[in-house]
Amino acid sequence: MLVEHNEFEAVGYYGVWVQQYLGDGTPGNSIRIRYNRFHNIDSRLSDGKGGYLTTQKKGFYSHAIILSDVPGVPGIEVAWNQIINEPNQSGVEDSINIFDSSGTNASPIQIHDNYIQGGWDSDPTNGDGLAYFGSAITTDGLFQTDPRLTTGFVKIHDNQAVGFGNLGMSIALGHDVEMYNNRVISSGQLPSGTSSATSYAIGIQHLNWRDNPPSAFFNTSVHDNVSGVRKQRNGSWERQDYYFGVPATVNSNNASFAPTTASSPTPADEANEFVLWTSKLNAQGIQVGRTGGTGAPGAPASLLATASGSTVTLTWTAPVTGAAPTTYYIEAGSTPGAANLANFPTGNTATIYSATGVGNGTYYVRVRAANASGVGPASPDATLVVGSCTAPPPAPAGLTNTVTGSTVSLTWNASPGAASYVLEAGSTTGASNLAVSDTANVTPQFVAPGVGAGVYFVRIRARNTCGTSSPSNETIVRVQ
Repeated sequence: MLVEHNEFEAVGYYGVWVQQYLGDGTPGNSIRIRYNRFHNIDSRLSDGKGGYLTTQKKGFYSHAIILSDVPGVPGIEVAWNQIINEPNQSGVEDSINIFDSSGTNASPIQIHDNYIQGGWDSDPTNGDGLAYFGSAITTDGLFQTDPRLTTGFVKIHDNQAVGFGNLGMSIALGHDVEMYNNRVISSGQLPSGTSSATSYAIGIQHLNWRDNPPSAFFNTSVHDNVSGVRKQRNGSWERQDYYFGVPATVNSNNASFAPTTASSPTPADEANEFVLWTSKLNAQGIQVGRTGGTGAPGAPASLLATASGSTVTLTWTAPVTGAAPTTYYIEAGSTPGAANLANFPTGNTATIYSATGVGNGTYYVRVRAANASGVGPASPDATLVVGSCTAPPPAPAGLTNTVTGSTVSLTWNASPGAASYVLEAGSTTGASNLAVSDTANVTPQFVAPGVGAGVYFVRIRARNTCGTSSPSNETIVRVQ
């Protein structure tokens, strides 16, 4: 079974589910899941109005990849997959779950070099209330006494788990399971700064959660990993990088991400993990997702622009629609949507670009993918500030709203120098008790589907690295 170079978008149940194995047990008759791209594994429940229920736990357990009841198969490999789940657009349990499945002593299951970002329930700010237990990678299964039936002979190494709600990586049961050379980094925050981690949140854990007897739980190893996980509990931020509910056979050289204070890791540290990932892909000459197709590519996503002195770095994710790109175009302007300052091809398919000697100022940057068929649509703008800003941006003006059924659309005039906008909504004038959310982009509009009936008092603020503006005019939104 070979699953390679596929695109999985908004999958509502499982992306790849391997249930049982009927092969001949030779390495050439194995299972390989590689070079795929998964975006928003989503088992949230519909509210029947075009939106999703946020006060109810998501539906049945969903996974990007799960091996279920696949025992004693040599040559299994799950590698070089990119899995990104965005808050409020996904609902996933364990992104990779190895359930009562095993390799062999001579040829263990290899789970390596995967990038897994995000993992939340239907409301990423209420993981505790929704009893969310998801992880990036876990060994799993039922109570077993026979080592041939439980998870075993697994090596989990050189993976990255980034920015999640509950758990990075876990040896929850099994035998002959080795977890090493992994990176687990989570700030516990959404882009708006709101806490998104459960009170349980842990980087790497080791336990025997089914209380399997020693005949089915033995010879486990956790070593040479880096973990830094931040969470808010009882009103205070804290770290919990590792948890060993029961001792591992080997537990050595596991490091905590530095600095080890409760103010770290930060969202910037999470963003750097994606830079590391794209650098790994480029160094190996690997492209995840589809490689064929016809026509121009779709729009790139997740554009991030950072500056260190006069050096600028852009990272993004490849399009999930259209044909494969052969190059990217970088556009930069002095106003949103403009390309009056730069418009050039990168000349390759790398999803990272750096430039040195960039002058001080505010730049509105976007990326387009291109191939022989043409240039595709642009990514959303990212605001890049090189050098220190001098003041917060001015308050946005001209805020208006339109309501269509349960969908609310807001528009306003762009605020010069804004890096993003903050939406505030309250049940009375001037209040913000219903919502405070950073849009994480410079587009002067916001669309919210599935809004419940009621009257909402809404304002917008502009934000940059120097601070947040005073509020815009207030608009009253009425949803029937």
